[in-house]
Parts: sequence; structure tokens; C-alpha cells
Amino acid sequence: ESKKIEAKSRDQIFTLEKASKLADEQRKQLKLDLCQLHAAIKAATTQAEGSESRLLQANETTRTLLDQVKCLKEAGVKEAMTAKAKANTLIDSLHDKLELKEKHLIGLQRQLAVSALLASTGGV
Repeated sequence: ESKKIEAKSRDQIFTLEKASKLADEQRKQLKLDLCQLHAAIKAATTQAEGSESRLLQANETTRTLLDQVKCLKEAGVKEAMTAKAKANTLIDSLHDKLELKEKHLIGLQRQLAVSALLASTGGV
């Protein structure tokens, strides 16, 4: 009976050694998996930080472009208003000249009418 107990004990020791080796292998695999997970997290973090940096840079570039567009628009509006004022001044000046020409033409027509009247009456 002592041999049976000894054999059974050896079997249990063998089984425990096997279980211990299997647990060690699982622990090694878990450590490897954990290292891979840490590496993946680090890579994802680095990539996210790079993406965030590029996004911030793109936002700043967009703000700069919008500011430039605003400045150009304001300059364009000022330029257009200046051009409009110059055009209005020119139109007013041409209108004044046209009125003077019309008055001169009316005066010439009157002189011509008087001359024609005098010529027809023999008073020239």
C-alpha cells in the first residue's frame, strides 16, 4: 500500500509540475501580450499626439487664412468705395460740363434765331 501511495504521490507531483510549467508558460505569454499591448498603446498615443498637433496646426493655418481673407475683403471694400467716390466725382464733373455745354448751345441757338430773324427782316 505504501507503494501505491508513493506512486500516487509521484503522479500528483508530476501533475503539479506539469501544471506549474503550464502556468509559467501562460505567465510568459501574458507578459509578452502585456508588452505588446503597452507598445500598441504607446504607438497609438504617439500617433494621436501627432494627429492632434497636425490638427492644431491646420486650425492655426485656417485662422490665418481667414484673417487674410478678412483683410483683403476690407481692403477691397475700401478700394471699391474709393473707386465709387472717384467715379461719382467724375460723373458730377461731366454732368456739370454737359449743363454748361447745353447752356452754351441754347445761347448759340438764340443768337442764331436772332440772326435769322434779322436776316429775314433785312436788318442785318
